[in-house]
Amino acid sequence: MLGLPGGRTLRRIRETSGLRPAATAHPRHRASRGANLLSALPFPAASRFSGSGHRSRPVWGEFDRVGRVFAFVSDAALRRACELIADQTGHRPSEATLLACLETAHEQLAPYEQTIREQVLATPVAHADETEIRIEGTPQWLHTFSTPEWTFQAVHDKRGSEAFDDIGLIPRYSGILVHDCNMPYFKDGYSFELALCGAHLKRLERRYTTILHDGETECQQG
Repeated sequence: MLGLPGGRTLRRIRETSGLRPAATAHPRHRASRGANLLSALPFPAASRFSGSGHRSRPVWGEFDRVGRVFAFVSDAALRRACELIADQTGHRPSEATLLACLETAHEQLAPYEQTIREQVLATPVAHADETEIRIEGTPQWLHTFSTPEWTFQAVHDKRGSEAFDDIGLIPRYSGILVHDCNMPYFKDGYSFELALCGAHLKRLERRYTTILHDGETECQQG
């Protein structure tokens, strides 16, 4: 924040224009009588955030904070995400700034996450699946609970009922749940109706057909 003649103050917001950031100055006029401040117009909301803590430096605008969160999600290594932003814009944010943006995004998306939870639970037919992924070299499971209109995803280090309970959707679902015949779905106490995924059934059919065909061929050759 800079002091200007005439009782004005100034904050600058850095926004990306193309691939290069541009700083926009936002002056604020202050009216005072003696030592008493009578009025002061507010700065833009984006100027309240400063990753470095120095108000005299430009802060990152809303668009760029979203871009940094996307870069972090696309490239999970924090250092590499900062380098990616530096390559694109010529300005490298600190890792602390990137983490602060991620935390802000997490808080702002919480109402949307709750909406998705409510919508998928209210749908009469849903599909659930788990896919193995790796995060920083550690095996994890990406749990998906989806309908034609909504998709909820969560990462957990377990695949079965422990993950189902922690995520909290499958124990609460009471419609028809399509799944891949994974045994935890058959756990007692769940209130949904079971339906097996057709794609998985076709895959099993091809697998067993191949096994039977190979076995028959070996018998004939023997």
